[in-house]
Amino acid sequence: MQKIYKTMVLVVLFITALFINVAYNEAASETPITSKLSCTPVPDLLADYKAANLWPNAKDEDVKKFVDKYRTNVKRKPDPFSKLWPMTEAQRNQIGERVLWENDTIGVLVDIFYLRNNKKPKPLVIPKEEMNFITDASPELRARLAIVAAAASDAIMVASGKQCDPSAISRIEIHKPNHLGVKQLHVHVIPPYDGQLTGIDDLFYNRVQSYLKYALVDLR
Repeated sequence: MQKIYKTMVLVVLFITALFINVAYNEAASETPITSKLSCTPVPDLLADYKAANLWPNAKDEDVKKFVDKYRTNVKRKPDPFSKLWPMTEAQRNQIGERVLWENDTIGVLVDIFYLRNNKKPKPLVIPKEEMNFITDASPELRARLAIVAAAASDAIMVASGKQCDPSAISRIEIHKPNHLGVKQLHVHVIPPYDGQLTGIDDLFYNRVQSYLKYALVDLR
């Protein structure tokens, strides 16, 4: 009888703990983030692209001539992104896509290819207008892409429960033209996976979305 009683107590305690955990997760996911980290420096995407592909002080016309050598080949690549923008959230979910933030000109997606292969999240920042290279974007759009990429890096930190930590800042980069697998311009936001980033679940993504919604509320 005593063993039965102890078993019943343990079951009750387990169920109670389970309900507390579910309630905590639901509360956390519903609590909006209302502070901005502003930890990740906003990059100069064109300057970084010049430094990676040509030389730091390359002229704009030089980098345009450089990418044009690859344009015909890149245009033959698939575009898995543009079809997502007219979709509803439910339609995106049906094909396994997760949009973390978007406005009329830019979207932030989880890189599902990277997630499938590495089991870790990596945001992609993508202009909705069709373009192949960073040189195709206007200076204003380049500036907005950079702001969103820096905010995505901060969002990963916040969702991971971190404060502003230089070692936790994501690497922001655009792949070289001969390394592209798709034709639409996209900016990679690559967190430093040093074993500290854990607990990647819906709650994590909800916090990323909440942070981006708050941090980019004024971005047009």
